[in-house]
Amino acid sequence: MTRTKDNSVSLEERCKIANRKKADLFVSIHRNSAKSGNGIEIWCNSEKREKDTKLATSIRNKLQKTQIQEDRGIKYGTIEGTESNYYVLKNTNMPSCLIELGFITNEKDNKLLDDNIENYARAIAEGMIETIETGN
Repeated sequence: MTRTKDNSVSLEERCKIANRKKADLFVSIHRNSAKSGNGIEIWCNSEKREKDTKLATSIRNKLQKTQIQEDRGIKYGTIEGTESNYYVLKNTNMPSCLIELGFITNEKDNKLLDDNIENYARAIAEGMIETIETGN
């Protein structure tokens, strides 16, 4: 955990904390935003590193089992393209992924998150545990 309260921690500091602590995994949880769209997507480094993909796949499989949200899949790079990377996926030394847990701009996604946050958290945790147990 890079924070336990709703305070600001820079992307650079989040990476430094994870790298300094030699974290086993780095999972960054966000909410998407767009004029239209719904569902969950998971982003990985554009290099398509095997350990990142295994982590994302484990989490995705557990989230799919909740049958709560539309699955937008695993994506590589950033919204700008497959040659770029989100800062936290480029600057962490351990398997990492970034989860967009629905669209904050979509009322249905907001309700699904509010009603199912424990199920989402459990699915993400189970995916992380599975990744560690299978040798990430």
